[in-house]
Amino acid sequence: MQALEDANARTGDRFRISAEVKPGATLLHVEGWLSSAALNLLERACREALQRGDTVVLELSGLRSLQESEARRMAGLAQSGAELVGASGFVAALLRGGSDQD
Repeated sequence: MQALEDANARTGDRFRISAEVKPGATLLHVEGWLSSAALNLLERACREALQRGDTVVLELSGLRSLQESEARRMAGLAQSGAELVGASGFVAALLRGGSDQD
């Protein structure tokens, strides 16, 4: 598994995005507290994988929290074709609220 970014060194954020890339599929594990800066990296990784034609799955069981604005952006990733799985009840509720804001 490859870590996409060590955000602690760059931004002081507490998150980690790890990727498992296989032919035709990219699985992105998201852990910690998702900030706007972290989401920029995640959006870029999703966009690149989707442009390659990969199936993209965002595994969110390690995601602890995100703001409403980030929830809206995450909902946009799902609308773009990424599958969001494993979210806690709290995070899932935020994501549902984010998709209702469109």
